[in-house]
Amino acid sequence: MRPSRGFRWSAAGIVFAAALFLRLWGLGKLSLWYDEAMYAVLAREFSWRLVGAPYILVEPLFVAPLAWWVKLGGGVAWLRLPEVLAGVLSVVAAYGAGRTAGGPRAGFFSAALAA
Repeated sequence: MRPSRGFRWSAAGIVFAAALFLRLWGLGKLSLWYDEAMYAVLAREFSWRLVGAPYILVEPLFVAPLAWWVKLGGGVAWLRLPEVLAGVLSVVAAYGAGRTAGGPRAGFFSAALAA
């Protein structure tokens, strides 16, 4: 017997909510790691003039949006929030890939594993 469409949407919603909860839980408790602190400093002092400089070894397409994000707020949790959103979107992408490859059940299990 196939599960109903409402049940599938409910199960997918629970998996996505779990993914969001797991990524948000304790987000600002620990201090910044070295790479996070480096990106925070670069985001605060970002300028497009520095992109071609030989001593900048970071990705400008990552630091430029992060520079915009840092201007909107502050704190450790706020700095880590874009990575949380990207992680939850990766669960959505895993669901889509699994569903395309093997149907709704495969999509659910791939999303659950990615969560």
